[in-house]
Amino acid sequence: MNKGQKFSLGYFLIALLAAWLFADFVYKPYMERRTEVPYSEFLHDLDQGAIANVDLSGERVVYALKVVSDDRAIVGGVIQARRAAPEVKSVVRL
Repeated sequence: MNKGQKFSLGYFLIALLAAWLFADFVYKPYMERRTEVPYSEFLHDLDQGAIANVDLSGERVVYALKVVSDDRAIVGGVIQARRAAPEVKSVVRL
């Protein structure tokens, strides 16, 4: 009997939980989030000067808002600054 080759459901569940926590707390904040908004909100963000860049594609206007705050992360006892991903919004082009 070789117990080294036996599949352990407990270790599999722990690995699955660790992967889920990594994806939710580390990877997800850096992903681009795109929100559908009305054209009036695009004009409001434009008037406020809150837009960092605009991408005019076929029938959509996709724009990113400026990042206004930094998050701080502690890694190995050292405080490191990390920037949050900019909020990206999409609107139907008129």
